[in-house]
Formats: sequence, C-alpha cells, structure tokens
Amino acid sequence: MKVTEKDVRYIAELSRLEISEEEMPMFTEQFNQILEYADILEKVDTAGIEPTFSILPLYNVMRDCRTQRRIQGSARYRIRRGIRR
Repeated sequence: MKVTEKDVRYIAELSRLEISEEEMPMFTEQFNQILEYADILEKVDTAGIEPTFSILPLYNVMRDCRTQRRIQGSARYRIRRGIRR
C-alpha cells in the first residue's frame, strides 16, 4: 500500500499537526519507507519463537502490605487522643 499526500494530510489532521506543502513530499516518503520496512518484517519466519513483551527482567516495585507500629509522638496519634504538647 502506497501512502499518498492526501493520506499524509489526513494523518496530520488527526494528529493535529501542521505540515507545510514543502514538508509534504518528505513525510510521504518517510511513511512509505516505514510501511516498506513493516512489509519486510512481516515476511520474517518467527515460527518457534516465543512472544516477548519485554526484554528486561520485571519485578514488582510495590512493597509488601504489612501493618506498622504507631509512633506515639506523631501528630495524628496526639490529635486522635486529644494529647497536647
């Protein structure tokens, strides 16, 4: 599928980008190059290769849920207990 200048204008409008008439041929060519590369990648044999969602090891960054002892000197503790300093 070949991208035309009309397609680029439509994409620019959807993206709310302003593309000048001088830039139009450049963007048209770049879109076509991207699609040509996608066609090449589509032809690659990926049989036997497991899907990968990340190349980096992932780990949970959330801390364990555990209760903590109240600090009696905290402002919240004093307010709840009606304690003045």
